Amino acid sequence: MRIIGKCIIFCLGFLLIGTLIEKYIFSVAKKSTIGQSGKVAMIMNHTVDADMAIFGSSVALVHFNSNILEKTTKYSVYNLGMDGNALQQYAGLLEEFNTYSNAKVVVIAGTNSEFGNRNLLYEPQYYAPYISNSKIYKYFSFIDLRTSLLLRYLPFYSFTLFDSNYYKEIFSQDNLKGEILKGYFPKNQAWEEKETNFIIKDKIDSESIKKYTDIIEKINLKGRKVVLVLAPIYIKGQKQLVNLDQVREVYKDLAGANNIFLDFTKSNLCYKKELFYNNTHLNATGADLFSQEFSKKLVELGLFN
Repeated sequence: MRIIGKCIIFCLGFLLIGTLIEKYIFSVAKKSTIGQSGKVAMIMNHTVDADMAIFGSSVALVHFNSNILEKTTKYSVYNLGMDGNALQQYAGLLEEFNTYSNAKVVVIAGTNSEFGNRNLLYEPQYYAPYISNSKIYKYFSFIDLRTSLLLRYLPFYSFTLFDSNYYKEIFSQDNLKGEILKGYFPKNQAWEEKETNFIIKDKIDSESIKKYTDIIEKINLKGRKVVLVLAPIYIKGQKQLVNLDQVREVYKDLAGANNIFLDFTKSNLCYKKELFYNNTHLNATGADLFSQEFSKKLVELGLFN
């Protein structure tokens, strides 16, 4: 009996220590102001806002230079793009942002694979401190119910997700300074020699489109305009995409008459390989040129009058 009692005490002590460590890590992460963790934290803390907010995956993160957009539009801008995250995963963040923001315009940027079905969460550690939030949990559970349940209810399961980059980010001294590029992450990178000749046909999932529709409706109900952006794709890469025209039509339908769809796959930028580091991502030079083209287009449309 003494051995059993000692085992119980040990297990309870281990559980207590693990829980306290997790709570401490979460408390640090919730104060973050830089990187992926900072964007999630600031949205959930309601401490980030702008006249124009940019959401999306890496094509938002590395393409939209906030400072260039501000200079042209005279609007305040913040880039809230999350690497590797399609709307199906970050939708909870966008819904939360929509509850408190004073933004006039919400940009949602994507690429050819935007409407595919997702069954795997990408780097969920950034959302871990907020998994009890109903909005975050709802969209996580749509993608991967098992991981979502474990993350929400199994003590310190989050430890299995954390990596060295996550710890470096949340414990960085730069959190005291904040994000000087306003969420934009330039990629000073040369072309990655990974050109292939295989054909890509990303399936379009009706449930993914429905989530887009629901989100856009919620944003519009707050009196905000949504700008849907199909980001530049290198012209040779476009030739590998079987259903690009179908994706364009989905974007047009989602925008409807009340919102705006801008297709930059027909931009002159798409013909200049030196502006890309792979088929779907612009390098820093390309991103600056794209940001100028994008912001001027919005001005021409009278969006900032």
